[in-house]
Amino acid sequence: MIVDRSTPKYLTYLLLAGLFAAFTAAGARAELSIHVLDVGQADACLIISPTGGTMLIDAGDNGDGSGVVVPYLQSHGIQALDYIVASHYHADHIGGIDEVVAYFGIDSIRVAVLDRGWSYDTYTYDSYETAVTPKRSTITDGQVIDLGGGVTLTCVAVNGNGELSPPFDTQYNENDLSVALVLEFTNGFRFFTGGDLSGINSDTYNDIETSVGPEVGYVDVYRVNHHGSFTSSNSSFVSRLLPSVSIMSLGDGNVYGYPHQVVMDRLIAYGSNVYQTEEGTGASIPPGRGRVVDGHVVVNVDSTFYTVDVTDIYELSETGIPISAVRQNDANGRPVMYGEPAIIRGIATVATGTFSLTNNDIYIQDSTGGVNIYDAGSIVPAVDVGDSVKVAGVVDQYKGNTRISAPVITVEGTGHPVPEPVILTTAFIDSSGEDYEGSLVKVVGVTITGGTWPVEGADGTLTINDGSGDCTLFIRRYTDIDGTTQPEGHLDIVGVITQEDTSLPYSSGYRIQPRSTADIDSTTSGVPGVALDKNLIARVLPNPARGSLRIVFDAGSIGADRHVAFYDLSGRMVAEGDARAGESFFDWDARDSGGRDVASGIYFAVVTGGGERATAKIALIR
Repeated sequence: MIVDRSTPKYLTYLLLAGLFAAFTAAGARAELSIHVLDVGQADACLIISPTGGTMLIDAGDNGDGSGVVVPYLQSHGIQALDYIVASHYHADHIGGIDEVVAYFGIDSIRVAVLDRGWSYDTYTYDSYETAVTPKRSTITDGQVIDLGGGVTLTCVAVNGNGELSPPFDTQYNENDLSVALVLEFTNGFRFFTGGDLSGINSDTYNDIETSVGPEVGYVDVYRVNHHGSFTSSNSSFVSRLLPSVSIMSLGDGNVYGYPHQVVMDRLIAYGSNVYQTEEGTGASIPPGRGRVVDGHVVVNVDSTFYTVDVTDIYELSETGIPISAVRQNDANGRPVMYGEPAIIRGIATVATGTFSLTNNDIYIQDSTGGVNIYDAGSIVPAVDVGDSVKVAGVVDQYKGNTRISAPVITVEGTGHPVPEPVILTTAFIDSSGEDYEGSLVKVVGVTITGGTWPVEGADGTLTINDGSGDCTLFIRRYTDIDGTTQPEGHLDIVGVITQEDTSLPYSSGYRIQPRSTADIDSTTSGVPGVALDKNLIARVLPNPARGSLRIVFDAGSIGADRHVAFYDLSGRMVAEGDARAGESFFDWDARDSGGRDVASGIYFAVVTGGGERATAKIALIR
């Protein structure tokens, strides 16, 4: 599910930020610190545990070891390292390791220099091998490294993560063979780094990321694979990690066009804020979603929060993972986290007593999605719409509907704004309801085409259609809707998407479930999802579109002026224009009203004119 964390998870504790900045500036050590060094178009990362354990992962290109890494280590009072890890054997990752070893001496490596084994045929590799041989050791998949102070790193991939067969030599792209590590801290903080791990299948690369993602799971910070290249950070992988923060190591003026736009769009779409060591030559970070640091990017992790570049403060995942993380499904529609404990936070969209009088059957939503909270046999505590809620429970499922069962529910605040319902078509709900299961949505201009309106005390299952196709309207007998008079005409309906599917795979049975009569409006609002008497739109070319597109009008409609508006899935109009009588098409350059390129995603073109209205769904892929 694509999500939009439109604002960072910054805490608003500005005083805390100032104190933390002063604390670190004074030379005191944070509990855990991760330093992504600015080595230009190369990679180097230093980890320092609370007890002073150290690991250097890569050391930049030739010259960066003596020019950047050694001075940086010295500035932090480091004269020895517990571990050095070579993610893979490209020069921009291992070029500086021999220089670090030469300066401090091989005996300054207390434990080991870890790499993927095997060999590589370059002068840079030869220099590396000669320098580290006395302390060199081959890392193994699943190996756990204890840095002390509650910090461990686990190897989750090496030499293709079982996707490739030996020999692990030049028959494969060296990026495919990268060592990938997950750092875990006792306070719940999690960090991923994977060298230049590949995420596509091509003549050059093998997709390793997709197999690694499920082993990693949710992380707070992601050190972006392969400098933001399109060859890495694929959708499957990023959707498993759902990082709050992504850090890219880049060089100004790099000839590769890094970071690539598709990767930037994907990270932003999945809710991450992006920090870069340098600007690079490709995509730009959207306003408010991170920044170019123009230097080392440092993450300091305290017991309850972490900072990026000193001033940006983030909550830890320990205080609640994104709801979308518990709603990631396998091929059978079962939650990947089924049976696992989870802590989530969100705003209540369905109150206690709405869908059940004997069970706490509520829904909460955060910026990544919504989910059912189900406490059988208890209606305590009573939760109201707009309450901010913390839930600790077990990921469960009932007839395809994902929920948190056996929950401990804590109401942390009241009176918060409720998330705006996402406007969807009835056809989309029926076919792709999983994308918004548990979330508050809205359908517009629908008519009731089947089923029986429920009498008082009965559930009701009806069919509704907005012109795009049928979907199910489900009315629970505990609401104030049953027993009322069936509304006539075109309706706007708000509700949560629920699912009732009795057999594997759980891929159907999606329905919109209103909470009260206030969710059913007999006056249509004229926004996306409506297709009335006449189809003004003949076709959209191309669709999916990779940029500009053309709305071709039905031949019978060109005698009237028409207004064309484009909406995103939140119902926000991003662009509009007019087609005069006689014009047979309308061109859209996929830019918003301010002339900015709109992001990849689903949009609705709404055409009105001559007393008619029609909608077309558009997929835009950058």
